Amino acid sequence: MASVQIRTHCLVLAPRGRADDDRLTAQAAARGWSVRHVHDACLALADLCLRERMARVREADGYTALERQVLLLVEPAAIPRGSAFLEAVRTHAPRTPVWTLTGDQLTPLTTTAAIPAAPTAVTPTAATVAAIGRDLPLARPSHAPPPSLRLTPPEVEADVSSDESSSQAPGRPRDEDFDDAPSTRGMHDMDDMHDDALDDDDVPPRMTTITPEEYDMLFRKDLPGDPMDGEA
Repeated sequence: MASVQIRTHCLVLAPRGRADDDRLTAQAAARGWSVRHVHDACLALADLCLRERMARVREADGYTALERQVLLLVEPAAIPRGSAFLEAVRTHAPRTPVWTLTGDQLTPLTTTAAIPAAPTAVTPTAATVAAIGRDLPLARPSHAPPPSLRLTPPEVEADVSSDESSSQAPGRPRDEDFDDAPSTRGMHDMDDMHDDALDDDDVPPRMTTITPEEYDMLFRKDLPGDPMDGEA
């Protein structure tokens, strides 16, 4: 069975304005590293976290990670907030070792932290569910038909309404002024008051209709002095 070769990706973080050093690339290539240069600490941290996340996903699926990564700092003192950046790398990319360039020598600055074990899915028991005081929803099988919606028959609604009316507390007087049907008393009186308030001056005028004869008189072309006929 052929052995699987694991590549090493080297991310070089250098201060802004510093040109890429060919000697650094040669030393990394001698170790079998593929080099990528960046000058932004935020971009470098995002790249490290993404690659480490991809490696964890492959291992969780039962595959072997085919790539490892290394962070190489050029002039760490010149990197803005270098201490905070290193702390973020240790927290969010603990598998990534950090190296520095001292002169022409590559020196390891940190080692990889212990790889945490993958979380194991635990099925809660009935006692656990009862202890936390809530019920976990049960997943419906994909082949099960969706629940049907039923409308309440009229006779059932009538029974429910009668039950609600009979559920009134005994001994409580019923309001005699209350009527089950909506009252329209006073609505006609308001309409009469509204009609009385409008007099002839308040009525908006109607649109005037032009008869065909008036239309012909307005748009006749044989009238004297019409510019359309060319007469002055």
